[in-house]
This record gives sequence, C-alpha cells and structure tokens, in this order.
Amino acid sequence: MNSSVASDIFLTGFFPHKSFPMMYAGSEACVFPSVNEGVGLPILEAMATGVPVLCSKSGALPEIAGDAAYYFDSDNIEEIATGLERIVTDNELRSTLTNKGIERVEAFSSCSTALAYATENPVDVAFLDINMRGIGGLGLAEKLIELQPRCKIVFCTGYEEYAIPAFKIHASGYLMKPISGCRWATTLKASSAMSTARAMSASVTAALMKWL
Repeated sequence: MNSSVASDIFLTGFFPHKSFPMMYAGSEACVFPSVNEGVGLPILEAMATGVPVLCSKSGALPEIAGDAAYYFDSDNIEEIATGLERIVTDNELRSTLTNKGIERVEAFSSCSTALAYATENPVDVAFLDINMRGIGGLGLAEKLIELQPRCKIVFCTGYEEYAIPAFKIHASGYLMKPISGCRWATTLKASSAMSTARAMSASVTAALMKWL
C-alpha cells in the first residue's frame, strides 16, 4: 500500500458477521464512501451499535440514513477529510449523530411495521435478515407469504446454518454477508424483480427491508 499512513491502516480481510457489533463498537465512526449503493447495510449496522456515520450523498444512502449521517461527496477528498476531522473533534456532532442513528435504525427494526406495510401495500420482494427482533426473520417471512403469496423472500445474513429452513419456506435467495452490488443485482434478476428494483426509491426500499 503506497501511503504515508499505511502503518495506521488495518485490513481485516474476512470478518465473522457475529463479531460485527464488537468491531463497530470499537470504532470512532463508520465511514462509507460508496458511490453506487442500493441498500447500505453497514451504515444501519453501525447506527445500531451507537457509532456515528459518515457516508456518501450518492445512491440510496441519503434516504436510508436520513438526517442521522454526515454526508460528503465521495469524489472530494477534502470534504471526506473535513468530515473525518469533525467526527473525532466535535463531541456535539458525535453525540447528535449517535442519538439520531439509534432513532433512525428503529425504523428498520420492527417486524410489526413490516407486516403493517405489507397489509396495506403490494410487496414484490422482501430482503430480510435471519437475526431479527421479535418473531425473527423466518417467522416474518412466513407471515409475509401468508399476506402476499407472490412476495419473493431473500435472506441477507451472516448465519449459514439457517439456509435449509429458509428454503423450506421457499425463499428465493439466501445471501451471505458481505454482499456486493453485483450479487444484489443478480438476486433481484433471478427473483424476476429487476423492474421493481429500477423504480424502487430508497424510501420504498426502507419499507421493504425491515431487518437488524
């Protein structure tokens, strides 16, 4: 790595999903400079562990994070550097983003909210985690299918041992985290939902994906 600060950069390589909370909790912030992000799971995971988030203003990230993140232009290195400096020196900003993040992630945490949405609105595809509060991802999937038999269920998780139960309820996909953009696209296409994905705004994405 050709950088004067290379010794301060630690590349984890594969990191077990079950250890993510510990990794996030030990960080100063989650910095997510993705320029073509359709979901933004890492920023929600960081918010759930009380870590302030700095992220790109591109893709679906602004609507996923709402006012709970510090935004920057991923092509502007000075903007990113300014954000990094502020997040480690401005205690008021850190506190504000942390509190707003915890509040924000609650919108993605309720199985009852997802079911309420599915009761009133058509859902073509739902992305769920296995490890969810309340009835859990498998339980939520079963209830969604009862409400909307044509709804395609795709699990996005770090727990491989639940794959067989997932497919027993006819899940359309089972993606192991971390998940690349290409894998998202391939899964959507396989689920015959690509047209929905193109038109899907981040607000609709938020309504479909009630996990964490």
